Amino acid sequence: MRAQPALKTTVVIALTSSNHEADVRRAYELGINSYVVKAADSRKRHEFVQHLEGWWLGCNEFAER
Repeated sequence: MRAQPALKTTVVIALTSSNHEADVRRAYELGINSYVVKAADSRKRHEFVQHLEGWWLGCNEFAER
């Protein structure tokens, strides 16, 4: 994905149930920007989505395409 010019700046977030160090390392080696382990509790997942939305839509600066 990172080798394709049109996708170089695409933000990639891994949302996973694995917290194994080898999985985390491999994901970053493949070019992700963030590795997030899903919470088992639905309340915590909802809270995470709210924080992500606030960060993504309220704080983050996007590069022009």
